Amino acid sequence: MGLPPRSGKIKNLDKLDAQFFNLNENDADYMDPQIRLLYEVVYEAIIDS
Repeated sequence: MGLPPRSGKIKNLDKLDAQFFNLNENDADYMDPQIRLLYEVVYEAIIDS
């Protein structure tokens, strides 16, 4: 039982437009990647609604 030969990866996970989300650049650099993704997904959901 080994690991699967492939895995899902999110490209540019370390990229976040801090200014767009009104965040401090330093805070955005240390923000959990899941929170970064949450910001983007919530924004897209609001725009699409």
